[in-house]
Amino acid sequence: MQYWDARQQARFRASLTHAFARLGNAATPPMIAALMAWLTWRGSFVALGLVSLVMGVSGAVFPHDPRIIPDYR
Repeated sequence: MQYWDARQQARFRASLTHAFARLGNAATPPMIAALMAWLTWRGSFVALGLVSLVMGVSGAVFPHDPRIIPDYR
């Protein structure tokens, strides 16, 4: 990420990524507990596997690198 933007923007983006990583770590356990109560642990495992599969395929089909997006300013 450090090569995508100017130095100040790269710092902001890194801090935002760090903050959302912590938020995800705090929000995930209650969500998984609710999913397990609804689908059992096996169903939640399958559901999260399908979500991961969709995200992986979409990342492979639609890669994102801001350096290759034209700047129309």
